[in-house]
Amino acid sequence: MLHLASPHRFRHSYARSMVVEHRVSLPIAQRILGHAAITTTIGYAMSDLSELRSFVEAAFDHVTTR
Repeated sequence: MLHLASPHRFRHSYARSMVVEHRVSLPIAQRILGHAAITTTIGYAMSDLSELRSFVEAAFDHVTTR
């Protein structure tokens, strides 16, 4: 599995952790990561669908299936 490690993957993991798990604001994360456009930084916030999945599950928790 070590062959999958790369500087790009480490950077991506760090950025995702900063934005999603630690909730660093996007403008601050943008400056730390050195992104010219905030849209690049927003991509890391959108890469985690677990929060969206939790929201959908909670919203439809009361619905029963037949």
